[in-house]
Amino acid sequence: AFCAIPQVMAIGTLAVCYNNGEVFERVVKLRKGLSAQLMVKTKSMEDVYRIFLVFARDIGSTAQTLQMKGSDPTVEDVLKAVDAIEEACEDGLKTMGLGGTMKAKNGAGAGAELDSQPPVPIVVRLFVLFFCVGYILYAWNADAVRVSYGVRPGAAGPMADMVHKLLSLPVLFYAVTVGILGKRIGSPEPDPIQPRRR
Repeated sequence: AFCAIPQVMAIGTLAVCYNNGEVFERVVKLRKGLSAQLMVKTKSMEDVYRIFLVFARDIGSTAQTLQMKGSDPTVEDVLKAVDAIEEACEDGLKTMGLGGTMKAKNGAGAGAELDSQPPVPIVVRLFVLFFCVGYILYAWNADAVRVSYGVRPGAAGPMADMVHKLLSLPVLFYAVTVGILGKRIGSPEPDPIQPRRR
């Protein structure tokens, strides 16, 4: 699949440039981040087929819009080429035993296996659990912890204890989400195989 990366980049660039008037004003190309993600995510022939399908369908949808407007005389040729690409990719997926659709094994949409985030590594999960459980125990049993360190009970005041208890609730949520379920928290990654919309 490494040998197919230039072709993946080429169809991605074509999808970005097709019917984009900015090509006459400035350099139009795939973003560096998208290029890097495509290089990293293209690991098998299945990935190549799926990425080609996504970009070909993007070009096809743009061509269909132009066809409805009747503003491009070459749109029929473009749609024929897109159909040929889709057929070749779907046939390739069928020969791999993956079916000719863009459905992933879990029933998600196009390229779901390519843009899904891997689970958090077990070592990180254990560290997060240890830290979060320690803080929650401290927050809800702060006086006993302070006494064990030789600090008089209530030294920080009831307001500080209440703040620690309130802060421990999101920490508990974080511990369950990351530590137990292994899911990542934060803004989701952009779809690595979708070109930037014009």
